[in-house]
Amino acid sequence: MLYQWGYLKEPNKDYSESYHLRTIQGDTLRVEVNRPAGLVRITLTTYDGQRFQSTMSHGVILREMNLSQNLPQDLEEIFSRYRFELSSLPDNQVLRLIGGNYGVLSQFLGKRRDVYEILPSGPVTWQEWLKSLKEKFRGYIKEKLRLARALFFYPPQTSDVWDALLLTLAGGYAYQINYSYLDGGFFLAAASLLNGLVDYFLKKRSPYLPKVILFFLAGFGAIAWGWYYE
Repeated sequence: MLYQWGYLKEPNKDYSESYHLRTIQGDTLRVEVNRPAGLVRITLTTYDGQRFQSTMSHGVILREMNLSQNLPQDLEEIFSRYRFELSSLPDNQVLRLIGGNYGVLSQFLGKRRDVYEILPSGPVTWQEWLKSLKEKFRGYIKEKLRLARALFFYPPQTSDVWDALLLTLAGGYAYQINYSYLDGGFFLAAASLLNGLVDYFLKKRSPYLPKVILFFLAGFGAIAWGWYYE
């Protein structure tokens, strides 16, 4: 989907620039920047009113807070869920200051025109509306391509590596019981999907898609082989 950020410049504040994004779930992300000091402050307000904030300096996390409870909290798991939204921020300098934390990309792959500046509203001519529509459509297509690349080219977590090892061993064991590619393939395909569901519902994070797709295809291939040759 197209993430369209709002931009606001406030020279009299410590964080003189800020970006704003509202997700389709109703959550709000605010990224504030102090460029001379190399500071970035990310604030998340969820649809049910919970607020979390992380402050970074040149990629080093200085403070993580649960603002709703006014207590320090490790926000890795929470902010990692928004890595695609944060990676769509159209400002390479800010992305570099975030420094790859929470799985956020360090380079914006879209176009700067995908961001709009927060200005006083006024009448819009049909020519301006048509131009804006064309730009949004182009931005939508490019954002889809960018997100497709981001889905498959981000590093796995340690738990994903262990999951892959366990899936490989379990699939081999399922095959070895009856020396059946059908049994091994069905088990591996089902286990890969189950692993993705566990990541999403129990670990509360996005499944590592290359892992899920790779083992599902391996299982499907084993099923096809066993179907034709056993």
